[in-house]
Amino acid sequence: MGKHGASGGTRAPEYARPVPDVCLVGAPRCGTTSLAEYFRQHPEMCVAEPKEPFFFERDFGRGTEWYAREFFHHAAPGQLKLDARVHNSWIGYVAPRIHKVSPGAKIVMIVRNPYEQVYSQWLQLSLMRHGRVGSFTDEMMGSIAVHGCRDLTLEREVVPHFDGHGGYYFPFYMEAASYHRNITRFKRLFSNLCVVAYDDLVANPAKIHSELCHFLGIKYMPGIKWSKANQNFGPAWRDVKDKHEGVRRRIQLCLQEEVGLLGDLMKRDFRSEWMI
Repeated sequence: MGKHGASGGTRAPEYARPVPDVCLVGAPRCGTTSLAEYFRQHPEMCVAEPKEPFFFERDFGRGTEWYAREFFHHAAPGQLKLDARVHNSWIGYVAPRIHKVSPGAKIVMIVRNPYEQVYSQWLQLSLMRHGRVGSFTDEMMGSIAVHGCRDLTLEREVVPHFDGHGGYYFPFYMEAASYHRNITRFKRLFSNLCVVAYDDLVANPAKIHSELCHFLGIKYMPGIKWSKANQNFGPAWRDVKDKHEGVRRRIQLCLQEEVGLLGDLMKRDFRSEWMI
C-alpha cells in the first residue's frame, strides 16, 4: 500500500468539517464496493447512501448542502463521511471539485492488473446492457482508439454520455486503467492520498484494513467482517487471455508506460507482477 502525505492525526471538530471527509475514488472493478461495505460497518464511518453519488461529476451545481442532505442524512455526529464513487478517479474535473469543497479530504484509490480490470468491467457492462455492448475486442479497440482524445476536464465532454444509472456509454476502459495519471491528478491537490493494490487487499484484507484505518485516523476493528461484495460476471481473465492475445498486446502497448510509472511511484515492479 502506498501512502503519500500525513495519516492519522486529530480530527477536525464537526462544525468545521466539510463533506466529504474521505473519497474512495476507484478504480471500477477493483474492490471498492467490498471496501465501502467494510467501512459501512465501522462505527466511526458513514458511507454515502447510495454509496456512489454523482455529485462531483454531474450535480455539483446543486451545492454542498444538498449533497450532504441527500447522501449523508444518516450520519451520526463525529462520523467520517465517505463518498465511494468509482468514476471519480478518471474524470478530470472531479479532483478539483472535491478539493474546492473539502481540501483536507483523504483520498483512497485501488489499482488492479489492468487486463483483469478492463475485462471485468466489460463483463459487468455486457450483462447490464445486454445486446448494447460490443465484443471484448471491439470495446477495447474502440477505447484504445480514442484514449487521450477527449478533454475530460470539461463536464460537457462527459455528462452527455452518462447513462443515468452510474455508468457511461462511451468506452472509458483505458481512462479508468490509467492509474498513474489519475493518481497524479489527485496528488497535485491532496496531501493525504493512499493507494492500495487489489491483489494485496484480496490476499490479506485484515492487514490492508488495519493500514487504512490508521491512514484515516480511526480505530481498527478486527471483528468487522469483510467479503467480496460484487459477483464475478463470467470466467476470469486468466482463463480467457489466450483467446484475446491480439487485443491483450494492444492494451499492453497502450498502458505499459502508465504501469511503469505507477511502479516507480509505489516502488513496486507492477510490470512483472501484471505481465504488462
